[in-house]
Amino acid sequence: MRKRKLLSLVMAMAMVLSLLPMTVWAVSEYKFVNVNGTRLTDPGTTDQTIDVGSGTVSWDADQATMTLDNITATGSVEIKFDSPSASTAVKIVLKGSNTINSTSTGIYTNGNLTIQAEEGASLLIHADDTNWGNAVNGIWTEGDLTISGGSYEIDSTNAAIHSYGTATISDTVMELTCPESYFTVTGNEGTTIQRSWLYANGFGAPSTASWTDSVSIVNTQGTVIGNATLPASVTTVPEQVALTIPTGSSLTIPTGQTLSLSAGSSLTVEGEVIHNNALQTEAQIGQTQYATLAEAISQASDNAVIDLLRDVTLSNTLSISKPVTIDGHNQYAIKESDSSSRSSHLIDVSADNVVLQNVKIEAYRAAEASSNSNHAVNVSGDNVIIKNVTISGSTGHGLQFYKAKNCQIENVTSKDNLKTGLTVNASSVTATGTLTFEDNGWESLPNSLNVGFGENIEDATAASSFDFSDATLNGVSVVYTGAEDFTNADTRPITIIPNSDYVLSTKDGAVLCLPVDTTPAVAQIGNVKYASLADAIEQAAPGATVTLLKNITLTDTVTIAKNIVLDLNETTLTGSNSKTAVAFTSAATVKNGTITSSVLPVLINGTSAVVTIDGVTLDGNGNYGLQIGTMADGNQGGAIIKGNSNISGEQFAGVVIWGSKNVSAPTTLVMESGTISGKYYGISGNGSYDGTSITLNSGSVQAIDSTDSTGIYHPQQGTLTVNAGVSVSGLVGIQAAGGTVIINGGTVTSTDETVRNAPYKNPNESDGNVLDGSALSLVSRTAYGDINVTINGGTFTAHDGNDSIKLYGYQKTSEGYQVIDPPTNASLTITGGTFSSDPSAYTSTGSIVKRDGTSTYTYTVLPKSGLTSGIYLSDPTGFTASNYYVTNNNDGTWTVYYSAPSGGGSSSSGDKTETVTNPDGSTTTTVTKPDGTVTETTKNPDGSKEVVETKKDGTVTTTTTDKAGNKTETVEKTDGSTETAITNKDGSSSTTTVSKDGQVEAEVKLPTTVVDNAQEEGEPVALPMPEVPVTTDEDDAPTVTVDLPAGRSARVLIPVDDVTPGTVAILVHENGTKEIAKTSITTEEGVVVTLSDGDTVKVMDNAKDFADVPDAYWGSAFVDFATSRGLFSGTSATTFSPDLPMTRAMIVTVLAAYDGADTTAAAGDHWYSAGQQWAMENGVSDGTNMEGVLTREQLAVMLWSYAGRPETSISLSRYSDAGSVSAWAADAMTWAVENGLISGSDKGELLPQGQATRVQVATILMRFVETTNG
Repeated sequence: MRKRKLLSLVMAMAMVLSLLPMTVWAVSEYKFVNVNGTRLTDPGTTDQTIDVGSGTVSWDADQATMTLDNITATGSVEIKFDSPSASTAVKIVLKGSNTINSTSTGIYTNGNLTIQAEEGASLLIHADDTNWGNAVNGIWTEGDLTISGGSYEIDSTNAAIHSYGTATISDTVMELTCPESYFTVTGNEGTTIQRSWLYANGFGAPSTASWTDSVSIVNTQGTVIGNATLPASVTTVPEQVALTIPTGSSLTIPTGQTLSLSAGSSLTVEGEVIHNNALQTEAQIGQTQYATLAEAISQASDNAVIDLLRDVTLSNTLSISKPVTIDGHNQYAIKESDSSSRSSHLIDVSADNVVLQNVKIEAYRAAEASSNSNHAVNVSGDNVIIKNVTISGSTGHGLQFYKAKNCQIENVTSKDNLKTGLTVNASSVTATGTLTFEDNGWESLPNSLNVGFGENIEDATAASSFDFSDATLNGVSVVYTGAEDFTNADTRPITIIPNSDYVLSTKDGAVLCLPVDTTPAVAQIGNVKYASLADAIEQAAPGATVTLLKNITLTDTVTIAKNIVLDLNETTLTGSNSKTAVAFTSAATVKNGTITSSVLPVLINGTSAVVTIDGVTLDGNGNYGLQIGTMADGNQGGAIIKGNSNISGEQFAGVVIWGSKNVSAPTTLVMESGTISGKYYGISGNGSYDGTSITLNSGSVQAIDSTDSTGIYHPQQGTLTVNAGVSVSGLVGIQAAGGTVIINGGTVTSTDETVRNAPYKNPNESDGNVLDGSALSLVSRTAYGDINVTINGGTFTAHDGNDSIKLYGYQKTSEGYQVIDPPTNASLTITGGTFSSDPSAYTSTGSIVKRDGTSTYTYTVLPKSGLTSGIYLSDPTGFTASNYYVTNNNDGTWTVYYSAPSGGGSSSSGDKTETVTNPDGSTTTTVTKPDGTVTETTKNPDGSKEVVETKKDGTVTTTTTDKAGNKTETVEKTDGSTETAITNKDGSSSTTTVSKDGQVEAEVKLPTTVVDNAQEEGEPVALPMPEVPVTTDEDDAPTVTVDLPAGRSARVLIPVDDVTPGTVAILVHENGTKEIAKTSITTEEGVVVTLSDGDTVKVMDNAKDFADVPDAYWGSAFVDFATSRGLFSGTSATTFSPDLPMTRAMIVTVLAAYDGADTTAAAGDHWYSAGQQWAMENGVSDGTNMEGVLTREQLAVMLWSYAGRPETSISLSRYSDAGSVSAWAADAMTWAVENGLISGSDKGELLPQGQATRVQVATILMRFVETTNG
């Protein structure tokens, strides 16, 4: 027989004994009553007492009541009541401690039985008929069974308690044991167990029973019901027992006692345990406690939160192989026993999505211990978070990440470890908060932090990275990567992203990240600083910006072979005395500063290496300021010059460009603005290197030598395009000896004051420019190929006596250079432009030359169409405008003059009126007044019209009236300002002004009928005003003031040109303060916002720029929406961390801010306390587990609760995992899906327990705001 575990339980609960119903005891009906093998004499009429063991059995015939008083009975059916009627009732009263050891059923009656125990009474029944092979019961009734009070231990070979009637058990302590194939308790419909502490070891509860008080009697479960006190003899919950303290119940552990859990057992506390720290459990999940942390982990479901209840002592490795959160609440530690037998890490985290927080981890290290590869904490799972943790005493590393991706550490201290405080091997880790190292040792680098691939990780191919840009490091001597880790750098890149207090450097092939106070920073990428510019460029990823922090002088050429931005940051980079300063072999950008060199500031030489030079001074103290290409075949790259860059070459040319020798893949130069200057040439090509493309859109090109200079020298086959806004000057402005030249505008000037009767070139020179005093010189030289030139516009000026344009052949002979006229391989066509000499010889057949001036002439080439007054050098007849006439001057010139028409069309007031009918059926009437005012009135067939009045001073007033009578009047003033007034037939109106600086201000008036009609239709009121532009500058943002009926508010649509997701309305209060309208939403037409009478708003794009959310990122629009409205902030000034899991604290803070609550934390509170309190007060959250990761269904519940818990009308059955939605979240998830807040995955799954990342929450919040405010 098992030891009696519960017989000695003295229940100190306040038991409420149930009043027994009045029963008529028909004892005369009993055939017999047996007690311990003795049949009572005449039980119907005779009271009697029988000694049983050391106690007695008393029988009260009148009351049909048997009293058991400290008996010990052994035999067959020990107590048996036999009657022919199942309604016959008998009662047993228990006093003291009673034992029945039976070879048959312990207590039997074929009627109704009541067992009532006096305080402290107990009954043990051992019923075992092994001799006969029968299965017997502990207590068996044919009628109803009532048990009230007492302690019972029943162990049987059939059901422990078996009733063919209804069983009612209350206020008891019971341990019931029977074979697994039998029920512990059986009873008919209505059977109940109340206010009892029950251990049940058997098959389970009967299917016909109706259990109350949430009691579940199944195999290996126990329940405390009522207010119980732990008996002195109970110290352990048996193995594999799940003990429950339900809501409304309590268990008190008296002072001096303890209660621990056996292996496989658990304690679920829904009510209360009063234990004074005497409950010997280490961990808790929800309301269920476990003896050990390891047991809690083994029983945990995914994403469970495990709370430590005391310090945990380990004697072997603690494996965390499930996605759980372990929280020490900054009170408890996980310690290693000094007798530990572990052969691996102290804590081994192999699961993804584990959170280890608010705990100390103390490994045991004997004084003589030497370092090894077993660490205090080893992480090989992805998305693991280590937060507010102190790690110490490891014989290996304090903390190692091993082939783990996207992990995070926050506020970690690592100390007294024989190896590093932290090692990141083949992993990606981001640190925030403070990382502190103390007394860690690692070879020659104490208190170091290693990032790399370690030993024996050849199979790891992903990148290894450590980002501590938003963390503070205390005591960390160096963050480094060994040279051996770069063995396979192409497939296994390593990235270190330090904060502003550390500088990256390289030494002997290794990367060192050192404190800035020991190594000055020269360059920076984001927040990462580098000891040299070369280090920064080597570490830069494509697209990164490398910022120079100080003036530097180079000792070697800096080569840029990746597409990055080099920001000189208004500093000066000086090249060495013998080498090029910067060489680009890839497309890139350099901006904002100066590069100077006595050799060459910048060389561009690489296939498709087009470099943008933006706001840079290239000061070439040697031959060139910029060289594009080299003397080699193939594509040489190109340059784009902008931002008022200044490029100079003191000894030869500002820019020299070498062709690719392939005109279909040319070397390129594009100039958008700035200045290019050189001694002899501003820009120079080379006749032996064809294949260039030069496009000048704006800026200045000049050659400054007073004896021999050409602004642009173009001897090669290629294209040169000059557009308006460009000025070119030199003794010769532009000289082309080969290729195609197209000039569309600009000015080309010869500064040569010498009259060149003939071209001049030093006969000792075999190549180079020819001085001929012209603005545009076209020199046909056979060796350089054809020249084809088109001039469509521009101004060409040469000194008096020199031609503005010169076209001739030039050939070197034994007698020197000779002019060959006409040239054999050159063509020039002029269709437009202004010249200081007559260009008639080269004008196109569709063009004509007009001469202006008296003694000094200028010549303008015009198209032969609509010619007006002037002197022309060929006959303009047939090409004049209306009312213009031609006179032949008989000197090779013709004069065009104007003669006003006579007759109709004029009024007595002097107005001139003309009316025409347009192809669309509209008519336009033009009235010209004597003062120069012109009014054009266009009337359309649908009844609408437009009136345009142009005054002599240039003021233009345009008035349009649609067919409904709505009128818009726009006045465009000569200073560039405008004013637009709109007056609609419905009574709405507006006035919008745009200042000459572009500042927009609008005032809108809406009458009651317009507001009411919109509200009835459920639509916003579209404000009658022009579209306003979007700006990111609040000072320049358009201002809109709305005048509504007094005391009214309305949803209005402000029309916006090119609206963005980050476009938001900002309320401007009377005191000048501003407030973002968080509920404003964007549509294709503009911004919808709710305003009150007299409200003024600014409209602007308030989105924040984050390096990790580029425009092409799928969630960029949602991030813009959320950050522009202040719903979200970045995780730093430059990062949003879109894939970072959202916590419950984050979302309640976001929703509180959205609701207008003050989320500022009081001193000493958690940062989220204000949001937590708001959520609890408003029924949005219960405020628990604030630092836990937010799931998708939790988010849905919070938003649904905030929205007022609306009803839903759809089903989730179309999603394959609809059944996994928690019951408490079903309505919320249905509502979220119905309103488009949450959608399924590509696999048709809702993933209700999936983590909600920051970008996912931003997406859902945008949809939520649009749904609730649309």
